[in-house]
Amino acid sequence: YRQQYETNYPLVRFLIDLGNPIPKSLYPAVEFIVNTDLRFSLSQDELDLDRINGLLEEARVCNVHLDSEGLGLLFRQTIEKIMERFVSTPEDQTCLEQLVGAAELARAMPFEVDLWKVQNLYYRMLQEIYPQFQQHAQGGDAAAQEWVHQFVALGGQLSVRV
Repeated sequence: YRQQYETNYPLVRFLIDLGNPIPKSLYPAVEFIVNTDLRFSLSQDELDLDRINGLLEEARVCNVHLDSEGLGLLFRQTIEKIMERFVSTPEDQTCLEQLVGAAELARAMPFEVDLWKVQNLYYRMLQEIYPQFQQHAQGGDAAAQEWVHQFVALGGQLSVRV
């Protein structure tokens, strides 16, 4: 399928740009590769948000049927792992930024991503860890101010009121 997809991709894009559907003989390869690449990208510990957005756009343009349940479950598990890593190392600014991007992406997905566990972990951090960072931020610590800003942004993406 990969070879068929890569060989015929220019033709597929040309036909789509002209407003024509993908030929029935090529559609299974396109559908399989887009879903496979999304599955791989959504399961990485370090999410490549640009790549994922590109694949979602490709799915939209090619009218690819996504494996919504499987991809939603996989993405949920990945975000939960990142959140658990953040809970264990709350000072990790990179992890926090990745969580903000992942939560934003989860809201924009064309399928449901259940984030109840991430929301619960976030709320626990809001009660236990956020006050310490907020206190440092009010004291003028620039890193703490950035952390608080990102943490509040994450809360907004998770629909948790700060």
